[in-house]
Amino acid sequence: MRRDLETLARQLDMTQAIAFLGVRSDMPEHLRQLDLVVSTSHTEALPLAVMEAMATGLPVVATAVGGVPELVVQGVTGILVPPGNADATAQAIVDLLENATRRIAMGAAGRARVLANFTLRASVGGYCHRSDGVGARPQRRAAPERDAGP
Repeated sequence: MRRDLETLARQLDMTQAIAFLGVRSDMPEHLRQLDLVVSTSHTEALPLAVMEAMATGLPVVATAVGGVPELVVQGVTGILVPPGNADATAQAIVDLLENATRRIAMGAAGRARVLANFTLRASVGGYCHRSDGVGARPQRRAAPERDAGP
């Protein structure tokens, strides 16, 4: 697939605008150079790439598939678009690139959302909260009182 994409980039004369970096351990440094991140997946679970972008303070334009809407809050941390809708995706990108104030606010809100809800500490805390009482012995209910009658 990579070769096909590199060939396509050459055919479209886009090699100056596209970098095929491969697997990287220094993604935060690269993400900080961007204005926004776009994810156009047709299927996703809870995408780490979107979470990393948000943690870096970038707004996200993403397709509303799988767990993406759990991460990206429409109009707050980014813009959700229908999968396969290139026009809506392009419009969302242009809207954010033309409005730096909105873009920066969404990035800050995204970072705050990830730090509050999707860090290891937040996840463990959530699991602990949900598991409170799991395995505890059920309390016996008292038998209802019977009316002795007249």
